[in-house]
Amino acid sequence: MVSGAGTAGVIDKTIAVIEQLGADIVCYEGCGGISSRRRLIDEDPSRDPIESIGEKYLEVPCAVMSPNGR
Repeated sequence: MVSGAGTAGVIDKTIAVIEQLGADIVCYEGCGGISSRRRLIDEDPSRDPIESIGEKYLEVPCAVMSPNGR
């Protein structure tokens, strides 16, 4: 599985190198794919809509943007 490996040109090169080394890519999750759509905006009318929108868009759906403690 390749997750959060960059944009179009970069990911094409990355996948090519992985495959040249003999590995098979069985799953690719780019940062704009399904992970960016997995969480809907909470439409509860009792909540502040700006807060609900902010929660959705500030959630980090991409491995590239996730904190790395190393």
